[in-house]
Amino acid sequence: MNYDTQEISSPRLDVEYYGADFPVDVLVKRMEEEDFIIPSFQREYVWKEEEASRFIESLLLGLPTPALFLARDKFSNKYLVIDGQQRLKTLQYFYRESFPNGKLFKLKGVVNPFNTLTYSNLSPSDRRALDNAIIHCIIISENYDPSGMFYLFERLNTRGTPLNSQEIRNALYHGSFSDLIEELSKNERCRASASQSLLTRGLVR
Repeated sequence: MNYDTQEISSPRLDVEYYGADFPVDVLVKRMEEEDFIIPSFQREYVWKEEEASRFIESLLLGLPTPALFLARDKFSNKYLVIDGQQRLKTLQYFYRESFPNGKLFKLKGVVNPFNTLTYSNLSPSDRRALDNAIIHCIIISENYDPSGMFYLFERLNTRGTPLNSQEIRNALYHGSFSDLIEELSKNERCRASASQSLLTRGLVR
């Protein structure tokens, strides 16, 4: 199937979606329970302390934050994270009070009532405010049209280093078979065998 976004026959794409609001504590719980699928090719956690702190600060102040883009996975009923993994991981790390490198996650460069505080150091009222803060999610139905979904994923993931077409396909059609292909691609013997097969068939020079 050709997913070249420059050659879409119709300007309208069949992407079914709906909105849902989740409180922060529910999103954190689902992150801890691995209910979100974050494609393996996506970049690691890259937010600096100040960026992460400002996001938490916005929620504590009751300010709106950008929506998360999710897709319901057809096979597991989990959510594939299309856009928003940095925000989801920031929430998870703040509740854990630790960044992936082990550094204590205390708010930095925010307004005085919250500056230098960890989650457990927040007042009970502020913790409840954060727990109950709502983040809007745009959820793509499991009945999505593959070409439309591909186009959306490409649109949302072309900031910084763009994903190539195969990486986007891997995200949309993940699973044990895709994992096996990725594992085999790292095996020198399999790669050599595949290259020899292509040479024999005249597909590469």
